Amino acid sequence: MMIRNAYLKKIEKRLRALDEEIEYLGKKAFDLSADARVEISRQVDSLKEKTDVARDRIRDVREAGVETWGRLKTHAESAVDDVRKGLDEAVRKLRKTGSGSADR
Repeated sequence: MMIRNAYLKKIEKRLRALDEEIEYLGKKAFDLSADARVEISRQVDSLKEKTDVARDRIRDVREAGVETWGRLKTHAESAVDDVRKGLDEAVRKLRKTGSGSADR
């Protein structure tokens, strides 16, 4: 149980950090042209949906039995990694707009 709790703390911390980066990205969108703002806002919405999926997967791990939580954590990791990849792609697109720094 202690191992699962440590894992949950770690992955929840990662997801919170990604949430903060997504919020920052959303705020940066206000500095962009209308077209770029729409695109980044669309990506932010997609990222928020992905974080919801990741939270569901983390909840599955939390609620799983002793025998199954280890298998389910792979799904949680994959969901969080998907958020990270999507965020990285959105930041690359923001940088291509020439809007200045998107550094987090």
